[in-house]
Amino acid sequence: MNQQRWAARIETAAQLMLAERALETVTGRSDCCPAGERAVRRNPAFPES
Repeated sequence: MNQQRWAARIETAAQLMLAERALETVTGRSDCCPAGERAVRRNPAFPES
């Protein structure tokens, strides 16, 4: 029973990762790492458009 529970958790995590990746592809940005986005925005090599 415990093994089935862990398998379900792993499957759910994998589905969430795929969904996040699909959203990033569709929207062209990532909402999962706002700190990283802020760091990129502050970098003069990546001016905001």
